[in-house]
Amino acid sequence: MNKHLVTVPITGLALLALVGCATTPDTNGANNHQVANSTANGFGVHDVSNSSGAKRNIGLNIGNLTKSDAASQGNESSSKIRETSYATSSAAANQIAAVQKAGRYLTFHSNNPLVNLGLGIAAKQDAALDHDGLQWQEGNWTIETLWFDGNQGGQQMAKNVVTYLHTHMLPAPHDHGVIIVNSTNPNSASIQASTIIAWQEGNQVDQFKQSGNPVSALSAVVNQTDEKPFEQTFKNLGSSKQVFLTPSMGFQVTNLGGGASNFQYQFSKTTDGGKTWTKSSTGHYSDVEGISFTDEKTGFLLNNSPAYAITPDLFVTHDGGVTWTEQKLPIPSAYKNAYRSSNYPIFFSQMVGFIPVYGQPTEQSTTRKFLYMLVTKDGGKSWTVSTTSQGAGLSWHVNGQTLTVTNGTQAITVNDLLGIWNVSTKH
Repeated sequence: MNKHLVTVPITGLALLALVGCATTPDTNGANNHQVANSTANGFGVHDVSNSSGAKRNIGLNIGNLTKSDAASQGNESSSKIRETSYATSSAAANQIAAVQKAGRYLTFHSNNPLVNLGLGIAAKQDAALDHDGLQWQEGNWTIETLWFDGNQGGQQMAKNVVTYLHTHMLPAPHDHGVIIVNSTNPNSASIQASTIIAWQEGNQVDQFKQSGNPVSALSAVVNQTDEKPFEQTFKNLGSSKQVFLTPSMGFQVTNLGGGASNFQYQFSKTTDGGKTWTKSSTGHYSDVEGISFTDEKTGFLLNNSPAYAITPDLFVTHDGGVTWTEQKLPIPSAYKNAYRSSNYPIFFSQMVGFIPVYGQPTEQSTTRKFLYMLVTKDGGKSWTVSTTSQGAGLSWHVNGQTLTVTNGTQAITVNDLLGIWNVSTKH
């Protein structure tokens, strides 16, 4: 292995960098590692006000750290993932690039010698300025390990990361991600590591810092992102209605036009935050005011007739919107002849959801109002009807055209209930 002469300031740090980029090819496509490629775990969508980033912290239980890990954390550690929202995705990418470039001076080329790390992973090897390093690809991630020449166990540290990622899934950065493990003591025989993990999801950067075993840091991030709450984000774009389950994954229904009671609708899916959409299917319906999904396969829509009679009709998909099947909904006897309508089901979780039904309580009435609620506790398989202010564990209150539904400590507000819904959540 050649030693390269590079003139840079010595910072006293060796690095392990894990860099994720959606445009990086997977050179280990045959391996089985569970590093997510395209679907990120669910992050909420945050409003931003400036390019410097609006920050909020999320508590994180570090879990099973060893005593030596905990002792070595010192002032470098944080028990929280910090989420920072930037004005644009470009600003977020610049932040990731800044983290990536800090102290990084090894270079890896296609003709570098390879090191077998096991489990189908071969890493490029490089060295310079008393540092050694490895680089390999897993899906959208580029992983680099760098350590001082005097440290022992650099390759083993890389193998430990490979082994962990073989059975655990990191959040999938839609654009870029970086994990940096610093060996803080060049005079130590062992690697004394401090880990920074940061990744980009659209205009958001998530960052976590921890000293000690880098696998413990990876585990902490995996556990935290697994525990992020379920949340739907609905968007109304005129002829197109959307719902996002993560900043990357969303679904869309678009009115392509047609005659009264026979409009053609197109269903599509995005895995890149709405930059591109892939058509799932098309179908003819009377009036569809939105779409709702609970995972990448299970979705719902409500079809309304122009006169509201005998509606809304619920349609369900279990293949991501390719096919849709009608599912009968219960109707209170008092409203059998009412003009009824609704926009789409809304969910607190993959199991618990509700459908507010509004309309004209009798055929002779000209006043539209909230009529009753449909509630599911089994992911939409069955629905319970209630004409009071509570049912099936949920409670709700209507004030003008604002509906607030609570489920324990969770609350969902539907504004403009009798028109184009604006849905907001509070967990």
